[in-house]
Amino acid sequence: MEKVDYSSNNSGGSWWLSDKDWLALEEAGWEVEWKDWLGAKATRASREGLSKEDAIAEWKQVTGEDPDAEGCECCGRPHQFY
Repeated sequence: MEKVDYSSNNSGGSWWLSDKDWLALEEAGWEVEWKDWLGAKATRASREGLSKEDAIAEWKQVTGEDPDAEGCECCGRPHQFY
């Protein structure tokens, strides 16, 4: 069984996922690592049982965000999947 990890980056001075997004991911089967960090309730989550491609597609459907967003030049990409 595959496990895909997701990490959010505070790119451009703000968090790209809202608390509502994190809760929706949790409802969809993602294991959210709840931990306050610089104003965010969570910054990491993981999904078991899906390929990386399927997990990213699910993440996109649940959050409505672009997994390939570039973010800002100084902070880097806001979304990492590994």
